[in-house]
Amino acid sequence: MRTVLVVDTHPDLWDMIRDAFEGTSDTTVLCTESGQDAARMIRDLPLALVIASVNVPDMSGYEVAKIAAEFDVPVLMMSGDLLAQDTLGQAGYLHVRKPFRLHELLGLAEVAMSSPSINIAQTLAGDARLAAVEAATLAEEVGAF
Repeated sequence: MRTVLVVDTHPDLWDMIRDAFEGTSDTTVLCTESGQDAARMIRDLPLALVIASVNVPDMSGYEVAKIAAEFDVPVLMMSGDLLAQDTLGQAGYLHVRKPFRLHELLGLAEVAMSSPSINIAQTLAGDARLAAVEAATLAEEVGAF
């Protein structure tokens, strides 16, 4: 049995993801909207995957992803914000764009869980690039004014 943690502020999305995973595999899905709660669960539970939205209360999804990677848990990021989607792509995080099709989410989740060491290295590298990507984006925005 695998356990997946979903970190997002939309309970309807929790239900959709839970139904998709539990209907197709031997997976339990836990959900929280709090970055702090997610960090505690990552430290305390054996997780197969963390699916984290960029924008969650208490701490950013990027911070949640870094903690997960530091505890050897693969990560799939998600966002509906266009700027955050660009940042995720430029930094190199494995991510899905909201709204998404369930088969897309499940496929990317399987990629992350089937090659955890690659995903964890990718997440940590993304974290290392994140500040530079955000600084470049800010410079572009300031230059546009």
